[in-house]
Amino acid sequence: MEVPPPHLEWFSFFPLPDPAVDVYSDASGSYGSGAFVAGWGWFQTEWSEYWEGVNITSKERVPVVAAAALWGRQWAGSHICFHSDNMAVVAVLNNRTAKHPLLAHLLRCFSLFSAYFSFHFTAVHIPGVLNVAADALSWDSMHLFSSLVPNTPQYHLPHPLSTAVSPVPSPGPKGSWFG
Repeated sequence: MEVPPPHLEWFSFFPLPDPAVDVYSDASGSYGSGAFVAGWGWFQTEWSEYWEGVNITSKERVPVVAAAALWGRQWAGSHICFHSDNMAVVAVLNNRTAKHPLLAHLLRCFSLFSAYFSFHFTAVHIPGVLNVAADALSWDSMHLFSSLVPNTPQYHLPHPLSTAVSPVPSPGPKGSWFG
């Protein structure tokens, strides 16, 4: 049996209410990433050169962090459920821990937004074949996305968002953010 870190033990005593908001996100290795809440809003971003060679799990975390930054204020006091087709992203969110330096950095950013905006969160895995709308955002298939999630407004993000949240690589050749 895995024991939660001491600062999270209280968390398991209080069950969360049913999710108030479901966020679906995805990232592609080559084009970019995106997230949406049906009927509420969506965003997408294209990867900058800083993200070339970064592992897909780290890329999959970017739209989750961006969603918390963008919509967190409206989520105050709510339970938010993040849906991802990446099992590692789901594990990082639910366990609230990451060993990889870039994943840990993105988790700290996300946790800061969660605490600042006072929302609770869980993550669930969704099979990739069912995450079609978020996948369409990550591959810039806007016609497909619009047909799957009609009448959902776009949120405009700093361009490129992936530069705004890019970590500064450490000077070391291995063991850096990108290793």
